[in-house]
Amino acid sequence: MKSILITREPIECGWLVRSLLAEGFDVVASSQIMLEAVESLPALPKTDWIFFNSPKSAKLFFQTYSELEQDNYKFAGLSTGTSKEVKKWTDRVDYTGSSSLKTEAIAEDFLSIANGAKVLIPCGKHTLGTLKKADEDNNTVQEIVFYDTIPNNWIAPTDFDLILFTSPSNVDAYIEHHEVRPDTICLAIGEKTAEAIEKHELQATISEGYLETDLFTKIMSLAR
Repeated sequence: MKSILITREPIECGWLVRSLLAEGFDVVASSQIMLEAVESLPALPKTDWIFFNSPKSAKLFFQTYSELEQDNYKFAGLSTGTSKEVKKWTDRVDYTGSSSLKTEAIAEDFLSIANGAKVLIPCGKHTLGTLKKADEDNNTVQEIVFYDTIPNNWIAPTDFDLILFTSPSNVDAYIEHHEVRPDTICLAIGEKTAEAIEKHELQATISEGYLETDLFTKIMSLAR
């Protein structure tokens, strides 16, 4: 196995890319989707925190809600990459999820810090809702759908021996424009992504974890 595609932008998977390059792989990191604000933007409800799930959603949010009174809110990022993007638009980030924790654990950690305060999650139509599910007993987390995902029509410069698919939307967008070789390993983050792969009559391998260290270990095991 030589060539690998990761369907994330480099800012979201820098450690994984560097680690795979160090092992001699040819690596391309490129999301297959773009975010587009919905036509009828929802109004922002009263909240104490705004929690962002990705760099892309944070960027589009601040571009879209450009009149936001930032002093009225605390800001949180799921990951270091997300918080870096938030800091481009604000003077602070009040919470950043640890790279050593899985999403469910980050949700629990953040909710313990929010301590019952109201939390708003700007998200897309196909959100997994992990934080909201973690808060279902307290009902302090609210989601607003302000964007949709669309293919970016990127054409890969080559085919790949392994493709790490990070979401169902990335699966559909990539396969719309590319054929996947029968011997290409399709590695999925999560069952929903695996289902999207199998919908296209391809075999999916599910990663046991989705931290960058988990994904690196899984890819290395498949490369042997």
